[in-house]
Amino acid sequence: MTTIETGQKTQKSSPSGSGTTPTGTLKQSSASFKRWGRRHPFVRYGLPMISLTVFGALGLGQLLQGSSVRILQR
Repeated sequence: MTTIETGQKTQKSSPSGSGTTPTGTLKQSSASFKRWGRRHPFVRYGLPMISLTVFGALGLGQLLQGSSVRILQR
């Protein structure tokens, strides 16, 4: 059996009286990050693609080098 609370929760205001909540700050930084990604598409799309390509090539090189050593040792 589950219980559902129907009471309304209230937030305490900060002593400084600024009225900013951590959620508001998080939303602002999130919106700023989205805007930054739209303004610089290379950072959003190009940089991850280039890093996947480079790290994938390095990883495949390691795998192939490791497997060729095993074949030669037989």
